[in-house]
Amino acid sequence: MLSATPTSTEAVREPRPALLLQIGIVASYAGVAILRPALPANLAYVDPVIAAVSLVSLLAMAKAGSPATRAGARALPWLWLILVGSFLSLFTVGITGWAIADLVRTNFAVLTFFCFWHLMTVAKLERYAIWGTAIGLGVTSIALLVQPFRYRGKAFFEHPNYAGHYCVMAAFLLFFAGKRWYFQVLAVFGLAMAVWQTGSFGAIAMALAMVAYLVVRSASRNTAVLAVGLIVFAIGVLFLASPGGDSVSTGNGSWQVSGSLSSDRLDKSQGSRYEVWSDAWGAFAKEPLGVGPDGVHQRQIAIHLGHPLEIHNDALGYLVERGVLGLIGFIGFWVVVWKASRRGGLARMLIVGALVQGMFRETFHYRHMWLIIAVAFVIDGRRDDADAEAAELDESGEPELAQPSA
Repeated sequence: MLSATPTSTEAVREPRPALLLQIGIVASYAGVAILRPALPANLAYVDPVIAAVSLVSLLAMAKAGSPATRAGARALPWLWLILVGSFLSLFTVGITGWAIADLVRTNFAVLTFFCFWHLMTVAKLERYAIWGTAIGLGVTSIALLVQPFRYRGKAFFEHPNYAGHYCVMAAFLLFFAGKRWYFQVLAVFGLAMAVWQTGSFGAIAMALAMVAYLVVRSASRNTAVLAVGLIVFAIGVLFLASPGGDSVSTGNGSWQVSGSLSSDRLDKSQGSRYEVWSDAWGAFAKEPLGVGPDGVHQRQIAIHLGHPLEIHNDALGYLVERGVLGLIGFIGFWVVVWKASRRGGLARMLIVGALVQGMFRETFHYRHMWLIIAVAFVIDGRRDDADAEAAELDESGEPELAQPSA
């Protein structure tokens, strides 16, 4: 007679998530690194996959809650405030296609954050996100290394800065969340490519900010050796990752690491941003309700060398384009996300990097940024669960082993 009682192996075995979900998570995290060539309306080939996974997550949210749903509920009033500011800003220009496209793009990116966070939490899918990120970073790093370019490499992104930002976030995630040595090797390689080939000062600032976060966290845990190692690593990447032995030069207060990473380009980059910010601030003084989502670019408010540019700063962008209400909503949303993250956790490190990159470009709508932060939240949540289980075991009063008599 067969026993109805499961064996010990069967009792602890958890159901595997559906194969299509596994594939969807891997494809989403790998696909955000391949944005060119693009579909019409500037959509990426990975967007339908992300939308499908998000839909599955929304259906799951209707049945069960999670830390993601609770954080989403707290963030919702701030998102509504952003929307109110956005539509108020359209009073002067009307409902335009470019403004609606910007709203859809931004809200879609934020929605994926909560959806992927929820789905990976309840279905234990974070390992597939790590593998997808490894694939995306590997493809991007190799493309940066082998693709010909005239000035700065951009792999399969629209702009070199986008590629640099992605590589830094993906590299830090893999370095600290990957459980295999080859994830760490890939992370170091990807970070070197981000600095060397893209020449993105925003990416460099992100890396330094996250290293600084780790230094502060390490100092609080009395792990000075790790802190020193991270500082040395950052210095080595920033100043020694050059294509030739004689590429680093100084003279007359100038320096050069490569053709795209030099004091001259830094001065030009800073000067163009100051010019754009000044033009945008002047537009805000004339239209305090805002110039509309993506209005700085679409209405050609900031012109540099004959080209209309974005505002190149998230916070200033929300103020100028969505007014004071939009800026308050933007700040409130980030406060909610920060409070929902684990103190000293991986997510907070990546949030620091995201906030720093937002000082140099408009990044709030980046797909890859929100997807990478989402998996960091899941990993931190697993650690919180493990800590809670350990605390319960300590409080359960388990008998200690008898000590041998002398």
